[in-house]
Amino acid sequence: MKWGIAFIFAYLLSGLSFADTSTSSFRTPTGQTVTIGDQVQDMQKKINLSPTSMVSKPLSTAPNSPMETVYIYEIQNFRYTIRTVNNQIQSITWFNLDTDPASYTQSVQ
Repeated sequence: MKWGIAFIFAYLLSGLSFADTSTSSFRTPTGQTVTIGDQVQDMQKKINLSPTSMVSKPLSTAPNSPMETVYIYEIQNFRYTIRTVNNQIQSITWFNLDTDPASYTQSVQ
């Protein structure tokens, strides 16, 4: 019974070690800061790279629903997932790609 509990505990902790981490800003390779609240055009100028992927969808099925766009950038061994609504950054999460080599093949769902 003790081994079963220990196994479950270890399994739960292993998932936490690979979780994305939220942040309010990050620095680009050129030293520019991308921050929650920035406009998409400003973000693109600061990053000056093409995103690894980009997915857009309406937030709801209601007419004139705001558009949500998720951009993923891989910069200096970090994956940044930037969620925007109506062309303004709403959230930023990051993941250190050095922690899990399999993470290079993950994609946006």
